[in-house]
Amino acid sequence: MASAKRTMEVEIDFRKLTELLIKGGPRAAKALEQSLYREAAAVFAQSQTEVPVDTGNLRNSGQLGLPFTEMGQVVVEISYGGAAADYGIYVHEDLEARHNPGTNAKFLEGPVKRQIKGMATRLSAAVARGLG
Repeated sequence: MASAKRTMEVEIDFRKLTELLIKGGPRAAKALEQSLYREAAAVFAQSQTEVPVDTGNLRNSGQLGLPFTEMGQVVVEISYGGAAADYGIYVHEDLEARHNPGTNAKFLEGPVKRQIKGMATRLSAAVARGLG
């Protein structure tokens, strides 16, 4: 049985960041990777506290990938699945399900949406610091 995979892409106005990347070259790109990883780590940590727990399989399946560049874009993947892949997407999307206090559906989407606020500014500042 194929596992369900849902991708969420985030787009933010990165004009200032783009200018820094063009000006800074490879050093700027490395600083962006590191900063984006920190942003993703914050999202992952929040999602781990919000993911519903029954058996623990879904929470334990959470993974934070290392940054990589694909077609000129820096990517950091956060995923839940493994043994929980067949039901993880349903847990995430079922807004009617009851969960223990502090846990909820949208356990990954919610933290992403909260982290987006101010992300462009934080990334730009980190890249500028990386350029010295």
